[in-house]
Amino acid sequence: MSMRSLVFAALVAIGVLFALALPFPASASDDDGLDAKANKLAPLVRDAKVTLVAALATAEKQVQGGKAVSAELELDDGKLMYEVWVFVGGDHPKLVEVEVCAKTGAVLADDDHEDGDDDHDDGDDDDDDDHDDDHHEHKHHDR
Repeated sequence: MSMRSLVFAALVAIGVLFALALPFPASASDDDGLDAKANKLAPLVRDAKVTLVAALATAEKQVQGGKAVSAELELDDGKLMYEVWVFVGGDHPKLVEVEVCAKTGAVLADDDHEDGDDDHDDGDDDDDDDHDDDHHEHKHHDR
């Protein structure tokens, strides 16, 4: 596939994502669904010390040349976080997921699925060798 085709496909995909995100006219049942979602989010929003705008800015700083295109406040494994998707253009367009702590603003993970690196901010790839240090080779020694 040519570079022009890849860029065009990425732009079309982003356009579809934005089109799906546009608000549709609300009906009574939609309002009920939104009220239920608001009730579910209320305790999370109360606990969040970091605003969505700040989380988006943090994610964009984490991914050089990236632009935040989507975000969601969620509780994952007991951690309140913003899951932010950042689009990176250029020769190899991609989406990168960045998890930002909603209480401290710290980056919990920068998960670039394209390169196979362990980009989690957990100390497992401190040697910067571009290998996923979460999967260690086990060597067997003859005894």
